[in-house]
Amino acid sequence: MIIVKVGSDTLIASDGRVRREVIQDLLSTIAYAAKRGITIVLVSSGATKYGRHILDDARASIATAASVGQPALFGEYAKVAREQECRLAEILLTRVDLIERDNGKNIQKIIKELVLRGVIPIINENDAVTAGTGTSFGDNDSLAGALAIFLNVKKVIVLTNVDGLYDKNPSLGVGAQLISDVDDANTILLKVISGKISAGGRGGMLSKVKTARLCNAVGIEVQLVNGCVTGNLARALKGEKVGTVFHARHFRSKLKERERWMLAAKNSSGSIEIDEGAEKALLRGKSLLAVGVKRVFGQFGLSEIIEIINAQKHSIAVGLVKISSDELIPLLGTEKIHGLELIHTDNLILLK
Repeated sequence: MIIVKVGSDTLIASDGRVRREVIQDLLSTIAYAAKRGITIVLVSSGATKYGRHILDDARASIATAASVGQPALFGEYAKVAREQECRLAEILLTRVDLIERDNGKNIQKIIKELVLRGVIPIINENDAVTAGTGTSFGDNDSLAGALAIFLNVKKVIVLTNVDGLYDKNPSLGVGAQLISDVDDANTILLKVISGKISAGGRGGMLSKVKTARLCNAVGIEVQLVNGCVTGNLARALKGEKVGTVFHARHFRSKLKERERWMLAAKNSSGSIEIDEGAEKALLRGKSLLAVGVKRVFGQFGLSEIIEIINAQKHSIAVGLVKISSDELIPLLGTEKIHGLELIHTDNLILLK
């Protein structure tokens, strides 16, 4: 199974027009792939942007705009589906739906049944319910990443309106170079956080690299391509050199069910660097004590999943933190940090 995520600016033009040619390419490619035995789940943004266009109000709230835009956008998908004689299903999710065991099992069951029946599942976050709350994924890049881990897929293809990841913002002038291959998404993420690579806005490059980092860490490849170019999705599905490929790392083993649920629950762009003693302790199955933290990158909140890197900047684990970055940073180098447990061993997933 493969997750394909299409962004708002890929589907909806700046004048509010739905790019019908993008939907045509999407659905025809997914239908063709299904005939070749490749099952695809589509995560589609665009409802909020389209809703604001329909309302003629760029300042309409996310919840209001999504409520209007979601049925209208799915209607556009449905028109093309009828022309191409393919069938669609719409599923609106919240983060709670994934982390609640019974809900999660139902989601897995319905998606499996839909693809077996040749139906294309189109998934979006239920922004009308979750916007501005703690149950929100924040953007559909994060939703796609959580689903990828949750459904144990092989690959995530992110369709955007640029050709891939650049070393600097290509819209600001000449000289920007496309980065075709990324072997260490964490290094790229640190550059995005520091401003050395343009991050963009909600659902921008920061979110995409953050999603790639987590997926790569557990063995899932992520490919970022220009979805406005007809045929790019088909090329990516064939494994052709297009856009930016974030290469998956060799993961130690299959994720346990609890680990899969944990990773789907929260995902922060923050990370911490630990010293050699703390690294050895983790590899022996110990909890992470705050005294072993050398540096904090980015921000993270209480009970969020963060990346743990060693002195060589290599990802070695992810874990659920017991305090926020705002609480942790002032304690670094002080006596108060001694004896403070940052991540319990039960909430750690080793990546090496």
